[in-house]
Amino acid sequence: ALRDAEWPVRAASLGAFAAAGGRDVDAVLVLLDDEEEAVRDAASEALVAIAPLVPLPAGALDRVAQQCGSRNLAIRSSALHLLERQAPERARVAARERLGDSAPAIRSHAVRILATGGDEAVPLLVPLLDDPDPEVQRAAANALATIETPMALRALVQASVGADPDAREALSTALARQPFSVVHEVLDEFM
Repeated sequence: ALRDAEWPVRAASLGAFAAAGGRDVDAVLVLLDDEEEAVRDAASEALVAIAPLVPLPAGALDRVAQQCGSRNLAIRSSALHLLERQAPERARVAARERLGDSAPAIRSHAVRILATGGDEAVPLLVPLLDDPDPEVQRAAANALATIETPMALRALVQASVGADPDAREALSTALARQPFSVVHEVLDEFM
């Protein structure tokens, strides 16, 4: 049924295939190139459903990374989650590309993934402290606090100066989770 001439049959078969625990990654990968968008979307969803069952080969992970740019929000989200679980470095690359995503949930998820990259993520996260969406601002503040390096904490302190009350609260909460000695050291630089 995955190779049926009728696209609705191919799309429906993919859902049943994944739900039944199908593990033929190659069959699903072929359908990511299907001429019908509905089949490509179903293949993306099936690939994400298969991933927890079977470690994906490098080629499949490349295809998952491509799905992070899908027009379908659920597919973008699932692809980021899958990469985060199976290929953290690829997830960070995909997350950098998704910082400008139209969906705040994707931007927030990208921020959380980037936080695992340490100081190299700080310059990418700082602009998101001014994101139009408060949830993305909070995610950026929390990500910087999670990084727990002087560079990240300096960025939090600098961003809190002149920030609106909601952003300042998120920044303060993030800073409050840090050891006092580290915060004191960083604050001394600003006095």
